[in-house]
Amino acid sequence: MSQETITNISIQSTATSDPQSLLGISIALVIMVIIFYIFSIAFSFSVYKLLKAIPSDKKISPPWLAWMLFIPIVGYIFQWIVLPFGVGNALKKYQEMEIKLRGDTLFILGLILVILPIVSLIPMTFPFTAITGVIIYIIYWVKIVQVRKIILKTTTTDSAEQ
Repeated sequence: MSQETITNISIQSTATSDPQSLLGISIALVIMVIIFYIFSIAFSFSVYKLLKAIPSDKKISPPWLAWMLFIPIVGYIFQWIVLPFGVGNALKKYQEMEIKLRGDTLFILGLILVILPIVSLIPMTFPFTAITGVIIYIIYWVKIVQVRKIILKTTTTDSAEQ
């Protein structure tokens, strides 16, 4: 081994054992976890508001299941129940074609959201599934807010007509 290689190895080993760098990494991880939970709570609140806006005769899952989404590990099971089936299939029961079509879209996006974590377990796919997951997550979130506004608009016009 050359002297340059030994120097590089010793520099790398001291950089990772430096207490300040470990503290910085720890703080960054804590901040990322906090941000993740803030987004999870906001997302669950959006799903909850949508499920609450759906009439009880069309509901597949109760609105409170949306709060189970941000529980670690167990939340993944509730994602399978709520995202594709609870939201998507409930919207397919509407008579209005606009809501039905959005229900189909949300069903597909919800399935993608719950399948991506399984695919990300394959090491070579993780960067692609992570980026795709964030994009689909944002699209799904925007779509559920749009659908909720449409449902609220149709229910207020229906109640005004009666």
